[in-house]
Amino acid sequence: MKAKIYLAGPINACSDDECNKWRSQAKERLSEKYDILDPMCRDYRGTEDNDYKEIVENDLSDIIKSDIILANCYKPSAGTSMELVYAKMMGKKIFSVGSSSPWIKYHSTLMFDDIEKAIDMLDKHMIFNFKEKNDGKVTIFTTCLRSD
Repeated sequence: MKAKIYLAGPINACSDDECNKWRSQAKERLSEKYDILDPMCRDYRGTEDNDYKEIVENDLSDIIKSDIILANCYKPSAGTSMELVYAKMMGKKIFSVGSSSPWIKYHSTLMFDDIEKAIDMLDKHMIFNFKEKNDGKVTIFTTCLRSD
């Protein structure tokens, strides 16, 4: 069983490169070790006014399924900020990149100054152990930093 990472970051009013470059980089480096939940697979840009409910409900569903949030906060985003608050309330581990906002810092488990450092931490220094409870329905994981 793999841990799941949700890729949070600005989408609305962003170019393809702004939305996809860092996400592709994360998926390339992390997909062998993690299941990646990427909201860009649903790319609703241009339909936000009509599809707002579906956008939010799908993103919240992915956050519920995730174990970790990798949040690229390189520019302000109402959606990303709200996702981080929701994830924090759900007890998710949040790895945030690129923001000096006190709100982002408060809701983050770890902060990084660039996406490569965050991906490197997830790729090389995290260990996950999964255990099923007796009912077989709930999976618990523990994490620790691996020292090399």
